[in-house]
Amino acid sequence: MTSKRQRIVDALIERMQLIKGVNGYRTDIGEDVHDWEIHFQQEDIGKDGAISVCDMPAEAVNSEGRSNPQETIWKMPVQIRCFFGRDVSPKIVRDAIADINDAIRLDDRLRVDGGPGLVMISRPLREGVVKPQDSFELMGGIVEFEVQYITKKFNSEE
Repeated sequence: MTSKRQRIVDALIERMQLIKGVNGYRTDIGEDVHDWEIHFQQEDIGKDGAISVCDMPAEAVNSEGRSNPQETIWKMPVQIRCFFGRDVSPKIVRDAIADINDAIRLDDRLRVDGGPGLVMISRPLREGVVKPQDSFELMGGIVEFEVQYITKKFNSEE
């Protein structure tokens, strides 16, 4: 069975793949979506850019008043990173950030196949344009948010 964490990432990748002009978005960055790819070369990035879904280290949330809970509540930051070639305009990066937010807003509980949400809570943390240090060349953008989800204690699948 696949871990709940992987199912969350898979659902986010599927959601990001919706970001195309034919679906009413501003950009077509959803044409090129990856799971934790961050080492793009200039020639690897198409004219519409690329997205990488990055799940960051999760922390267990303390269950107040319960001495031995049988579930673990996880708080996990997620970064959706978008990458573009050096000649991209800041407007395109901002449009991609807006599209990523729009795609998440479709269902921030990440329901799959009409079932219950994979996450209990989603909340925005930060977003913006990312550029290399000591340079004014534009590289891309980031949308960071956190999700909370529950698994059984020491069981990543349920």
